[in-house]
Amino acid sequence: SAGDRVMLIEDNGEALAERIRMLEHAKQSIVLSTFDFHSDISGKKMLAALWAAAERGVKVKILADGCNSWLRMTGNAYFYALASHENVTIKTYNPVNPLLPFHAMSRMHDKYVIVDDSLYLLGGRNVYDSFLGAQDGPKNYDRDVLVYHEGEKEGSLYQVKAYFEAIWNDSLCKTWNDNHLLRLIPGVKRAGQELEKQYISLKKQEPGWFQTISYQEKTVAANRITLLSNPTCLYSKEPQVFYGLCELMKQAKKEVIWHTPYIINNDYCDKSIKYNFRKDSKRRLFFFFRIFLCKYYRLS
Repeated sequence: SAGDRVMLIEDNGEALAERIRMLEHAKQSIVLSTFDFHSDISGKKMLAALWAAAERGVKVKILADGCNSWLRMTGNAYFYALASHENVTIKTYNPVNPLLPFHAMSRMHDKYVIVDDSLYLLGGRNVYDSFLGAQDGPKNYDRDVLVYHEGEKEGSLYQVKAYFEAIWNDSLCKTWNDNHLLRLIPGVKRAGQELEKQYISLKKQEPGWFQTISYQEKTVAANRITLLSNPTCLYSKEPQVFYGLCELMKQAKKEVIWHTPYIINNDYCDKSIKYNFRKDSKRRLFFFFRIFLCKYYRLS
């Protein structure tokens, strides 16, 4: 893609550091989309960095899944503090509604960060300790791709931004506690003050996270980035991503590599894969399955 440069982020500690560095790099806008956001150790560090960005005038938009936001954010003073900031808007996708129980299965698992018109990070990590940071405790092992964009308004960054805006403006997304008066509640006010102190402390503890770096030097040029997405409506969806993958696989001459945490096929998917990769074909299909361990297990 024109002007796209990439790097992989494998380590959980590195994943948190790179996110904080991206937020610190922001001058105009930040977008954070996530399935699950906790106010634990790494979550508070992210909240502090988002708060600090808002304090210096950066417009922050946070999009979270409606179910997990109800579980993690409702009643949480840290999220209320952030939501009450004039430069922060939080929305939730398909909020929990007991009067619409059939909507409950439609969840949003998108996980990405976009900074200005220069950076985005896309992967499988939620915003809490199991996915981010080097602290002790249960770990999920995942992977992110950071894309640095340079040049004109072309490239995959603008595809991600357009995708985000389509969901952000969808009627299924509702603004979460957009009330500046929340900051007057004593507990919320204390939480905001704590985030300010957390940010100052973090800069002292991890000065390398806040240094200006050259993303051009840290990344390598991408030959091509192709982004696929399914419809974002409720209920069953046309499998556009799978159609796109099949078309891409047909272009392969020697091999295709899929990297995925899991794959759940129906009969149609199985038949399509077998058709594209018959025994007499010179093309081979390799599946690299990452193992997501539940929180009761840990790899050393």
